[in-house]
Amino acid sequence: MSCHPVAEPRNRHGSRFMTHQFQQVAVSPESVIIRKSVSGPARITHHALIKDFIMMKAIVTLCVAAWLCFVTLVMDRIQEDETKPRGGLGQKGNLAVTGDIIRLRSQPRTLTDRDIGDMIIKHNFYCGHYDRTNKWYNESGDFENDFVKSSDGKTVTDRRTELMWQQSGSDDSMNHKNAQEYIRKLNSRQFAGYSDWRLPTVEELASLLESRKVNGRYIDPVFDKKQQWCWSSDKRVSGVAWLVSFNLGRVSWLYVYYYVRAVRPRQ
Repeated sequence: MSCHPVAEPRNRHGSRFMTHQFQQVAVSPESVIIRKSVSGPARITHHALIKDFIMMKAIVTLCVAAWLCFVTLVMDRIQEDETKPRGGLGQKGNLAVTGDIIRLRSQPRTLTDRDIGDMIIKHNFYCGHYDRTNKWYNESGDFENDFVKSSDGKTVTDRRTELMWQQSGSDDSMNHKNAQEYIRKLNSRQFAGYSDWRLPTVEELASLLESRKVNGRYIDPVFDKKQQWCWSSDKRVSGVAWLVSFNLGRVSWLYVYYYVRAVRPRQ
């Protein structure tokens, strides 16, 4: 009996074909393993798929968050006037160079960057310049105060604005919602004998800014230096509250935790 060799499959150039055989090794609810006999093992598991899904979900979440931040900034820009504040930065305001009593706005408002710039120039408030996006700086500003500290040390009255301030303020930083609760508690226990304390407007708070650092803060040393960032009652167009930094000497806005220094009318 004669044996004839079986011809190996070849392509038209005479080279042998490489054949790949696949073998399913195991199937289970936990994992599926597929091995390739020639080119080496290749493994696909449910755990790997879940890991990839979680990673993709995280990437999508970050993209959505970045998009929302972008939209918020665009909305702010749309509602702002991109020109400089009326009166020109660095000019003297006509209300802050005399010794007359200055009545500052006490009712909360929603303010644009332009509004902040106008306010700073109107009252000649000091406001440091920290980057090119800050259009409301006034480094030549110097608002005149007339502070008197109470005998018990709890309050400081500014006879220029007819406002009474906490000499200190909250012991801890907090979000804006908790700042309102802090005010409520001040009034419930009648701090310093009064029950009409409130969050100051950014206009009132900015009146405390000094044109140079004293004792490490841009605020008169008659005040406690611990409250370096303070919430105001005013909001930005995006909904975040305006604040004043006595550490950096400027009006600003951010979404984090700050201190409270309450205010009330002198009379």
